[in-house]
Amino acid sequence: MRISRHQLFMEIAHVVAKRSTCPRLNVGSVVVWDNRVVSIGYNGAPAGKPHCTEIGCKMQHGHCVSTIHAEVNAIAHVPIEISKLPGKSIYITNAPCSKCAQVIMNNGTIARVFFGGAYQDTSPLGDLINRGIYVYRVLPSGWLVDHETNEVVDAE
Repeated sequence: MRISRHQLFMEIAHVVAKRSTCPRLNVGSVVVWDNRVVSIGYNGAPAGKPHCTEIGCKMQHGHCVSTIHAEVNAIAHVPIEISKLPGKSIYITNAPCSKCAQVIMNNGTIARVFFGGAYQDTSPLGDLINRGIYVYRVLPSGWLVDHETNEVVDAE
């Protein structure tokens, strides 16, 4: 059986998460434009800095502050020729935290956020919706749940 594009991109995000170097939570992210992957990211230490797997996590208020989050890494590495084009989607293994939601909103070219697992605080999802960004949860079956209406919508 052929999987949906949403399943494809979410599965890619899960594979990317395996590169994460923060043992607290492995997160992967994929930026998509015109049904093509244009960037990936995972949570890990800034380039050249030691990873949590080497030195442990530096925790503040229940969050590791040693890592750059997957969404931030993926958005930062979108090729320059695509970076300003509107209508991009981002697929994330876990719903974005408030700081990542701010980065997504500030980017201004991401129209849709797709996530797999819930995060401890879902209020950033409402902030994204209030800014006109569509937010969906991708179920393992490939179906989507519209976060605003809580309705199941068609996978394609």
